Amino acid sequence: QVIKRIANQQARDVQVFMAEWETAQGFPDKAEKRIRQQMPEHRQPEDYDWLLNLAEVMVDYGYYERTIRLIGEIPAHYPLRRRADELLAECHWQLHHYDQTIEVTNRMIDADPYDTTLWGYLADIQQKCGNYEDCIESCDYALAIDPNMQQAMSLKVFATFGLQRFDEAMKLCQQYMPLMPDDYTLRMYAGEQYYAAARFEEAANQLHEALRLCPTDNPDHKRILTDLAFTMAKTDRLDEAEELMLTLSQTHMTPSECHYHAAG
Repeated sequence: QVIKRIANQQARDVQVFMAEWETAQGFPDKAEKRIRQQMPEHRQPEDYDWLLNLAEVMVDYGYYERTIRLIGEIPAHYPLRRRADELLAECHWQLHHYDQTIEVTNRMIDADPYDTTLWGYLADIQQKCGNYEDCIESCDYALAIDPNMQQAMSLKVFATFGLQRFDEAMKLCQQYMPLMPDDYTLRMYAGEQYYAAARFEEAANQLHEALRLCPTDNPDHKRILTDLAFTMAKTDRLDEAEELMLTLSQTHMTPSECHYHAAG
């Protein structure tokens, strides 16, 4: 009702609001038609703002294929191309188009090679795809620009563990931990690797710290609790292991699952 009282109904904010309303109702075709009707036949660079606004709406509601098509109409030299590519990378990632995600991210890096956020984003994608060597290289670029970039430190450690370079990864952990006193991930990685190497006391030390630092509402909190319980069991501290497993009932695991894991 407020929107309908606005005098200029053709204003961009009004039309984009209505397009989002229609998209939320499940009418993306109607929303797209609305926006296209606002665009002139012969477009100036600023006219593509309409498509970018529509693409942002479509991403919010999960219309990834449609977003890719819309962004494909935006010229390469559009002033807000960086934002368009960010949306494009997100869509490709959500659709498991990993090669295209990396391609788009590399294009953004070519346009702004000193942006550590982009290097961190690329490293994160590469790590999730199991491209650990490439991930480490991206982290090194990021750390060359900003030696204190914590995301790059954490991803580099994870990727080094992923390559089974245990000693090298542990050295990196020792190097980075003092620089990241509140980061639980390094302690979690180290604890799990010590566990895999049957070095259970060292694993327990790292996992206790990881548990202290990890917020209870973080999904990794359950993972760390489980890791620590199995570590306790390996050192015959069965009562502690069982109690830890039962605390998982506080973290969205059913009692039957807790007892099953505790029995294991």
